[in-house]
Amino acid sequence: EPRSWYSIDVVASAGTLPSTQAVTVSVANVAPSISSGAAGSVTEGAPAGTTVYTAAASDLAGGTVTYSLTGADAGAFSVNSATGVVTINAIPDYESKSSYAINVVASDGALSSSRAVTVSVGDVAPTISSGAVGGVAEGAAAGTTVYTAVASDVAGGTVTYSLAGADAGAFTIDPSTGVVA
Repeated sequence: EPRSWYSIDVVASAGTLPSTQAVTVSVANVAPSISSGAAGSVTEGAPAGTTVYTAAASDLAGGTVTYSLTGADAGAFSVNSATGVVTINAIPDYESKSSYAINVVASDGALSSSRAVTVSVGDVAPTISSGAVGGVAEGAAAGTTVYTAVASDVAGGTVTYSLAGADAGAFTIDPSTGVVA
């Protein structure tokens, strides 16, 4: 940081007799300026430690800026105090929480500034792992299982099943187990 004050003498004269006034010029410290945006993002199911936002700030005097987090959801994240890289601490689940609110704080050691940031969680559709063909014997009784759907959510959430398409009305599906009859 540059000096916080300067000392000068102001000399005034109107002929041969000068007058001198000692003056101290104080330099006011200014908080760091945050230039990064107000939005971050992460995809549902991303591993803990995934980068969701990178804070960027500068100190007008060229001093070192350090970063920290505050806010309602700050505990769900970690920040590298030197680089401003914000990472999530656990696997995000869109169905549990679709966005987080944090405040990124940039400090020069004396003053700080804050930026409210919303981290959005991108939803990911379940992955269907069961095959594409079901079967039933001709003349089978109504209610006979013809197919069992198996799907998983990347964040481990509950998957529910339903039917669609031209022939969906001819079948039923258990929304919890995926059994089609």
